[in-house]
Amino acid sequence: MKNKEKERGNLRAGILTLLPCILIVLLVVTGCGKSVETKGDMSANSAQGVKTQNISIKIVDGKGNSKTVDLMSLTQAKGMGIFKKSTGSLVGPAELRGPLLADVFKAAGIQPAVTDGFEFIASDGYKMTLDNKQATGNVMTYKQDGEAAALSQMDVLVALESSQKEVGEGLPRLAYVGKDATITDGHLWVKLIDTIIVKPGVADWTIKLSGYENMTVDRATYESCATCHETPHPGQKIEINNAKGGKDIYEGSGLWLMVAEVDGGEQVDGHHLVNRDIVRSDYTVRLLTKDGKTMDFKSTEISYNDKIVLAYKKNDHLLGEDEGPLALVNIENKDKPVFLGQIIEIQLSNLPKQ
Repeated sequence: MKNKEKERGNLRAGILTLLPCILIVLLVVTGCGKSVETKGDMSANSAQGVKTQNISIKIVDGKGNSKTVDLMSLTQAKGMGIFKKSTGSLVGPAELRGPLLADVFKAAGIQPAVTDGFEFIASDGYKMTLDNKQATGNVMTYKQDGEAAALSQMDVLVALESSQKEVGEGLPRLAYVGKDATITDGHLWVKLIDTIIVKPGVADWTIKLSGYENMTVDRATYESCATCHETPHPGQKIEINNAKGGKDIYEGSGLWLMVAEVDGGEQVDGHHLVNRDIVRSDYTVRLLTKDGKTMDFKSTEISYNDKIVLAYKKNDHLLGEDEGPLALVNIENKDKPVFLGQIIEIQLSNLPKQ
């Protein structure tokens, strides 16, 4: 009996000894929580919140000089945002937090010119080039039904934290935010940013597509298609001999991809696929250039044909005015490749009646 009372006494003494330690641990945890919260830890406030551990990115100026910027050392801004997927579905709203992109450039000692563009390179190899307007937040916004609303001035963050899991996928990422949850294009929200390269002389462009429906595709949208990894339309690289005896490497996607945007086919996971129901009707695909030239193909010639490519890059640079915005490179006959530059429009004609 005495032994049991002794054991109980020892147990009470042990508990009393542990209590101060437990209180200290709780104070430390609470202290860390407050410290992180001052740096913008929204994951502490939301079960769905996410944050990144990658707190630095490399900035390369137009001359090739690079500097690594610690993102957490910069002032953390915040705002609300929603982005629109290529399928038209909306992701968000979410509150995001991170340094302003302008402050990241400032920390790297860079003052971009209005003619500068910026190539964002993700850790998984994805690349996206934005012009100065897009990088400074002057972008198209959308209504809740997905229809275009107006150009608006948004804040552009390199987001490190998000209050909503799906919006926070792939941090650090670009985020277009404001006081209200305004909707912007999802392809602008570049994920997993590892490096930003300043590219002098980048201008935006658009091409027109017409078929069962009409649409306009801008440079950023096209580039997102050509560099997307999770896709049935992988980007293509074509090497051809040039007049100087050297070689040029063109990059882009198969012509069929732009055709599939307006041929009435279905989307799978946001990606357009060729409408197989009408391919054998041999409808006409016409390419038009700035100076009025045309080139025609039959639908059966281009269906899933990755040897007929619409290129937007040459030797790792966006096409210049002499060849861009898009150029057709056809290497079905490797000895005699066919080239057509300055493409601004694609028309589908002789389509079967729906």
